[in-house]
Amino acid sequence: MIESVKVLTTDASTSFDEIVDRCVSRIVSVSDTAPEPIRAQAIAFRSAVKMAVADGMRAAIRHDRGSAMHLLMTNGEEAEKKLLGARQ
Repeated sequence: MIESVKVLTTDASTSFDEIVDRCVSRIVSVSDTAPEPIRAQAIAFRSAVKMAVADGMRAAIRHDRGSAMHLLMTNGEEAEKKLLGARQ
């Protein structure tokens, strides 16, 4: 059974921070009715998870960009077509 559903819409592309927040909200949730000490601990944990997710995403982005640059430098125009086609 699904207990809650969250729908987000935007007119612009999704920012890095929005993606991080979406990931973290899927990992950690805090009940509004939780006792205050537990709630405070969960909020602190969510903050730590957010930093870890953001660091991991930054590393993945750097790796992907480096891989794309290497492919373009070694294979030229054909690699560029492949990369652009794969991202459409």
